[in-house]
Amino acid sequence: MQKPTLRFGELNIPIAIIEALQQDRLVVFVGAGVSMGAPTNLMNFEDLTQLIITGHKAQSPSSLSNQIQHLNIDADLKKQLIDATWKAQYRAPEERLGEAQDSGKIDIKAQCLHHLKDSDLEPNHLHHQIIRLFAHNPVRIITTNFERMLQKAAQLQNKTIKTTSIAPNLPQGDVVEGIVHLHGSLEDKESIILSDRDFGRAYLTEGWARRFITRVFSQYTVLFIGYSYNDTIMKYLARSTSQNTTQKLFGISSVTAENQEAEARRWELLGMTHIPYFVSQEHGHQALNTGIEALADCLNWSFSEQQAHIQQLVQDIEGRPENLSDTA
Repeated sequence: MQKPTLRFGELNIPIAIIEALQQDRLVVFVGAGVSMGAPTNLMNFEDLTQLIITGHKAQSPSSLSNQIQHLNIDADLKKQLIDATWKAQYRAPEERLGEAQDSGKIDIKAQCLHHLKDSDLEPNHLHHQIIRLFAHNPVRIITTNFERMLQKAAQLQNKTIKTTSIAPNLPQGDVVEGIVHLHGSLEDKESIILSDRDFGRAYLTEGWARRFITRVFSQYTVLFIGYSYNDTIMKYLARSTSQNTTQKLFGISSVTAENQEAEARRWELLGMTHIPYFVSQEHGHQALNTGIEALADCLNWSFSEQQAHIQQLVQDIEGRPENLSDTA
């Protein structure tokens, strides 16, 4: 059954999220996609992996294959190189980082700190709007990002962050306050989770990340921003969902007209409700920014003003023949 939604900008936000924010029961899960917009301009996990291992930013398999095709080498060797190039893209970043670490030639965590210095970086529009979602409530954010742009955004808005927790020293999960760095922070090199061995300890053998997330999912409504369904973290988080929590987990991600239905099914397999937005060549991910901003604007009003605005949106929708989730 489709969940009732209200439209903010170009995002159809489930009413369950709005109610959770008003009741101070929402946790926002922030991924790498949030920090990729200007002026922060950080990279995703795949590009960071390539930079740590080779010292260079990643090239697409098609671009590399084209370069190999023009090399003056034996045809069989050329084919082997092209095949290896395409196979490499299907290997998980954490596996490649684990191999690099085990080789003894690269200190992957030291290289991560080297490439992700955040002292000179500035938070972007989306960082600021996520903080604004908590206008009348304590900030409740979990992030798998290592940098501290959310803290900077809160400081610039004079918003108090009660506490910052860095893995593996996490709260119990029943009460999330402040900002939780689930995969570590640039403040502490050893806290950073990069390799498959790091992920295995956090979610499987020691399991402290899994236990924390399981408790969070049972206690809060959770909104994921800045992730795609095939991100490394998602396959681990999916193991922490249950039938009792799937009605409270939501993920925002970009779609095209061609893959919208497939994306919804993929998020459903993760135990989450998908909130799509369209990305365009001209405007990029602007629909995400304006949608979160519109929601934050509403939440910065008084409770009575919020209720009046939401009631007006509902009345506007009820006066039209379209389904609630398809209208503004």
